[in-house]
Amino acid sequence: MPRTAIVGIGNLMKADDGAGMVMTAALKERLAGFSEIRTYETGTAPENHLAAIIAFKPEIIYLIDAADFNGEAGEFKLFPAHKVKSQGFSTHAISISLVIQFLKLQTKAEIFLLAIQPEEISTREGLSARVKTGTDEAIIFLEKKCK
Repeated sequence: MPRTAIVGIGNLMKADDGAGMVMTAALKERLAGFSEIRTYETGTAPENHLAAIIAFKPEIIYLIDAADFNGEAGEFKLFPAHKVKSQGFSTHAISISLVIQFLKLQTKAEIFLLAIQPEEISTREGLSARVKTGTDEAIIFLEKKCK
C-alpha cells in the first residue's frame, strides 16, 4: 500500500467551504488502522502543514477542497495535479495550484485534487443538504481508493 497523505482544506464556519475538512475528519476515523495513511486537517492554511506532509514522504497526496468547477452542487471530481489551473478553483487565500507546485518540488508524490462543488459559501456552520450527500459519497470513493 503506498504512503498516502489526505489533506483537508476549508473553513467550517463558511457552510459548504467546510466540505474538505468534514471529509478529512471522517476519513481519519475510517482509515485509522492504516499506518501508511495520514490525514491533515489544514483549514484555510494548507501552507502551514506542508513541512509535516513532506516529512511523511507520501507517494500519493489527495487534496480535498470545496471548489467551483461548474458542476452540480454536491458533485465531486478527482483532478490530477496537471489539470488544476493557476486561477480559480479554491476559495482560499493561497492558490491550490501553488500548494501543488510546492509539493511537486518537495516530494515524488502523485498529487490529486478531490474537488466538491459547493452550493453555498456563507457565514454559517454546516453543509447544505446536497453537499452533505456529495461528501458522503466522496468519502466512500476516496476510502476505496486508499485501501
